[in-house]
Order: sequence, then structure tokens, then C-alpha cells
Amino acid sequence: MATTVVDGRVRIERAFAKARAERRLAILAYITVGFPDRASTAALLRAALDGGADIIELGVPFSDPLADGTTVQRAGEIALRAGVTLADCIREGESLVRDRDVPVLLMGGTFDGITPVEWQDEVTPGLKNSQVVPIPGVGHVVIRETPCAQSVMTAFIDNPNVPVDRTCVTQMALPTFTTA
Repeated sequence: MATTVVDGRVRIERAFAKARAERRLAILAYITVGFPDRASTAALLRAALDGGADIIELGVPFSDPLADGTTVQRAGEIALRAGVTLADCIREGESLVRDRDVPVLLMGGTFDGITPVEWQDEVTPGLKNSQVVPIPGVGHVVIRETPCAQSVMTAFIDNPNVPVDRTCVTQMALPTFTTA
């Protein structure tokens, strides 16, 4: 069955509108690409959608042992051992958008060798409406712990077609580290 292809903003708006019309919360499913194995990823993504997910966040496997907790860490380790790359994650996202026309999100971190800011050149051509906003000196918990990052993310989700205001980012100071 063919679907009408629209931009990322419309997909996100449509997901939230559908949930609102059904008087429920929108569901975002996080799935690490390559876990439990590479061959299962496509089926798991579609099963999440069939099971009620409205938006998919693709977990890009990385080796930071402190970033997202033990479960995500172990899933990432298994996917990395299987050779999953950023290119694999992008292909899964593109395929899912083509097949189901749903919002697909990828997140990356400054302190992460697998999803650093530099991968913007690989991601942006394949995922429409992507924007890269480096937040200095913070890891993957940036959204939860940084009001600036929260405002940037909210602005992007509100309107991914408009460049986000990065003023607060330019005013951020790098954290200090103390060693024993």
C-alpha cells in the first residue's frame, strides 16, 4: 500500500493529533538498532508500530557505559559486537519512513565516538528536517539536565522546518572536572 510522504514536522504533528483524538498519550518507542540481532531490527520496529507506538526513536549503539543505564548499555554492546554502524541506523530510519510514513528520531552526543556531532553530514541527507545543535560539555543526559537543551529540543519538535534559536547554547560554559 502506497503512503503519502510528508515532512518530519507533519509526521510528528499527526502522531500527537491522533493520540489527542483518541484521548491518550502519544507513545514513543525506543529500539536499539541491532538488538537482539541485526536481522530482527526491521521486524521489531514495525511490531512496535503495530503495537501502538506513534513515534520511533532509533537507538544508535555506542560504548559509553554511563550514558543511558544498564539495559541500553547492554543492548548497545550486543549491537556493536554485531557490527552495527550509524549507516545501518540511518538505513533503518529511511526504510521505516518509506514503509510506514512515521516520525523517526535519532539522538547523538558530544562525548560519544559513535554518534558525535560530526555525523550530521551522514544523517541529514537521509532524514528530513534534521538539525544538529552541539551542546558543549554534556553527555546523553543533556535534555534532562540542561534547560537550554530542553528549549532547543522543544523548539525543534514544535517546528522542525525552522532553524532553532541557539542563543542559549552560545552562552553556556563548559563544566569543570575534578580528579583525585
